[in-house]
Amino acid sequence: MTFTNSLPIPVEIQSTREYLSLRQALLAGGAHEDTINVLVNSNLSPFPPQKRPNTATSLPPSRVLSNWRPEKTLSTTSETKTVNLAPSPKEFGPEPRSDIAPVARSPTPGSETLSDGDAQQEALEVVQEEVQDATSHEHRTLLLTGLPSSTTLLDLTKVVRGGAVLQMYHGDGYLRISFLDHAAAESFLHHAKENDIYVKGQKVSVTWNDRQVYLSDSLARRIASCDATRNLVIRFHKPYMTAESIRDDLDHIYNLEVVSIRFSNDHCFISLNGISHAFTARTCMHSRRKYKCVRIEFYPDECAQPIRPRPVKDNHDEADRAKKSAITLRNRFAALFNDSEG
Repeated sequence: MTFTNSLPIPVEIQSTREYLSLRQALLAGGAHEDTINVLVNSNLSPFPPQKRPNTATSLPPSRVLSNWRPEKTLSTTSETKTVNLAPSPKEFGPEPRSDIAPVARSPTPGSETLSDGDAQQEALEVVQEEVQDATSHEHRTLLLTGLPSSTTLLDLTKVVRGGAVLQMYHGDGYLRISFLDHAAAESFLHHAKENDIYVKGQKVSVTWNDRQVYLSDSLARRIASCDATRNLVIRFHKPYMTAESIRDDLDHIYNLEVVSIRFSNDHCFISLNGISHAFTARTCMHSRRKYKCVRIEFYPDECAQPIRPRPVKDNHDEADRAKKSAITLRNRFAALFNDSEG
């Protein structure tokens, strides 16, 4: 029981206030409502009716609620971005990986499906990632403008190279893309300045985005521990797992975009627009009965391929070819003259 101005507040009211305050903080920080519901439903442990403290009967309702005021709603300012849902560990794990291993790690025996606790932990870490770490100053988000109106995310994944993608969002004529490794963003920006970048035959501009996306330490450790990428693969998919049904199963996830779905050698490869979305999609699919009979793993991001250097023209070869051509033109009528003519 909590006391405010010497008046007791019933446990039920206090719990409701705390629940609403926490839920508002998560929503303000960018967490999706479905993710919050997963966390709430996984931890429901109501008091038995006979064990609930009955303090409301000790005072008239008018006196109990007379001094109660709702707490202020948390705004979407930078203060909400520093909310930490779990204690920070004293020792940090490995630094974020700048590259993704070419072969996805095989799950340990018995890990093909997630328990309720595993699903809750995965959803919690996605929430932690969405509440950004404002203390970091690493620039990893680029803005591509001047894109053709018919450009898709699939077209852009064929152009972007140099590092795995943390997340990307496509708008009307532009793309905001954040690299997992900030050095990869700097490398691609330098490449774009030195060489023209074309998408579907149209030159695009590449600059730093005004608003940067920061990678939290918890998500960085999670990504490094399982070589996570924005791409998923369903091993030995079943015939009823069609591209249309998979899109329908993932359609409810906030801000998730399916880049492509393709089938090859009994496996289904799903390309998404972000690593956190891949974590959420993997959790949601594991929670469905239709996916419990298959393994869902990460597979390498095609954007992590190295940037191909632009071919350098050899000026000496061009000069030699031009010289030979001039000599040929100058002597092409020599056969018309007789050697005996002076």
